[in-house]
Amino acid sequence: MHQEGGMWQVSLSELRGKFAELGNMVSGDGHRIIVTRRGKPWLALVHVEDAQYLEAREDAIDLREAKKALAEGGENITLEELKRELRW
Repeated sequence: MHQEGGMWQVSLSELRGKFAELGNMVSGDGHRIIVTRRGKPWLALVHVEDAQYLEAREDAIDLREAKKALAEGGENITLEELKRELRW
């Protein structure tokens, strides 16, 4: 395990043996940990509040884009019509 650019990095094999310790680092100290697999970033361990923040940001972006699309006007179609059009 090592620190790089302000974030901790741990290999997948290290994660298996240190999960409780890493969980405490994330939940207690607010660290963000990058898990690598075959030397490349694979996933991140983040505090649940970080994950909730990211989810809220995505929702806000989606809402902004939906409002922008509605403001453009144009023809509205039902979901069933869209499915038929896309042959879905």
